[in-house]
Amino acid sequence: MSNTDFVKNFIAGGVGGVCTVATGHPFDTVKVRLQTMPKPIPGQQPQFTGALDCLKQTIAKEGFFALYKGMAAPIVGVTPLFAVYFGGCAIGRWLQQSHPGEELSTLQNFNAGALAGVFTTVVMVPGERIKCLLQVQSMGNSSVKYDGPMDVVRKLWKEGGIRSIYRGTGATLLRDIPASGAYLASYEYLKKKFAGDNKEKSLSPVATLSRRPRRNRQLVCVHPCRRPQVQVANGARRQIP
Repeated sequence: MSNTDFVKNFIAGGVGGVCTVATGHPFDTVKVRLQTMPKPIPGQQPQFTGALDCLKQTIAKEGFFALYKGMAAPIVGVTPLFAVYFGGCAIGRWLQQSHPGEELSTLQNFNAGALAGVFTTVVMVPGERIKCLLQVQSMGNSSVKYDGPMDVVRKLWKEGGIRSIYRGTGATLLRDIPASGAYLASYEYLKKKFAGDNKEKSLSPVATLSRRPRRNRQLVCVHPCRRPQVQVANGARRQIP
């Protein structure tokens, strides 16, 4: 790959990542709030009865833009995250190839993606920690504790240094290793299935559609790990003055 191709892929990945975050963040906010809401006392109604109720309450109490709380951290991190992911996939492929250009099996693609998931955790964890804390800080009766992403970083550093910022790394690894493996393996498998021997077809809209089931497979693999990962990331928020 030439330097020009690398720069193009880097920029395209970054722009695509920003669009992904901007589109999906409101849904992520609702999901995180549902996952971290307190368990209701017997006889009392839960704080939210479902996703739609959470959406309505959030907008009514905090305004529409409350759905975008904590978005700055993933926006800042998404370009290096994509760069690290694709770089990790390239390393994973290279480690398994006996010669350049060798086609990998589905399992080998899974291994390459899983290795990339280890690398992306270094970038992912701080952003996830900051995002989750900002998303849930107004849920209860307590006052707002953070003025923004940098305020979160300062208070986390004061609380416990780098270990506090990287709280939840283990849970994130449990989520991202299988997720990244399934992400790459299913995409490469479906792309090959749709394109066949026609390499030019691999960039067609048909191959692009294969990303949807790839994403679904990723969710099936990792959603059970997602709730504990979010709860661990938010676990220390009440201890911060």
